Order: sequence, then C-alpha cells, then structure tokens
Amino acid sequence: MGGTDGTWRGSVGVHGLTSRREADPGARFRAGSTTKVTAAVPSLAPEHRVDLGAPVQH
Repeated sequence: MGGTDGTWRGSVGVHGLTSRREADPGARFRAGSTTKVTAAVPSLAPEHRVDLGAPVQH
C-alpha cells in the first residue's frame, strides 16, 4: 500500500463511530504530532507523569 514517492496510503477502521462509514483511503492528514505523542507516552508512564487509564481529556 505504498506509493512510489515513499508515502504510505491505506485506511483502517471507520470514519465516524456513530455513522460507521468506512475510513477513506484517499483522506489526508498530518501525523507528526501523533507520532511525537506516541513516542513520548511510554517514557512518561513509568514516571507517573501520564496515567494510561485516564480519559484523554485529562
């Protein structure tokens, strides 16, 4: 599922939880901040600076 330009293209899941409409494989979004958070959380959890059981809003 990759393009010749090195970009991954694909989709999983649904577009909306209530509509259950399938995710759009042509949709575009920036993943930079998501990647940073994903990298930071595992190092913060053991220090009790992030509660993995808490709602995202907290």
